[in-house]
Amino acid sequence: MLNYLTWRDTKTSYIIFSKNVDVKRVINRSKELVQAHPNFMAMEKTMSDSCITYRFKQNGETSKECFMTLHVFDLGSRETNLRIAGQVPDGSIGTPIGTLTT
Repeated sequence: MLNYLTWRDTKTSYIIFSKNVDVKRVINRSKELVQAHPNFMAMEKTMSDSCITYRFKQNGETSKECFMTLHVFDLGSRETNLRIAGQVPDGSIGTPIGTLTT
């Protein structure tokens, strides 16, 4: 992502739309990957578990910095959304949709 920034850019966002059932795992893994990046400098601000701002140095620039905000949105899995809507009986998660009986 840092390759797409110009020298004037100071703010950017990385947005993840997750359909994973375990969104906490997605958030934690995203945090690990961001902090492992060679241009990572510091975590600046935590607005929520799924919205965090980090400070990075820009590619090829030792003195230029930018702020990257990580946003993770939980869209829920198809099965979870169907269960919430009352279309899937509890305990049937993982059952192919065509075999459900209501």
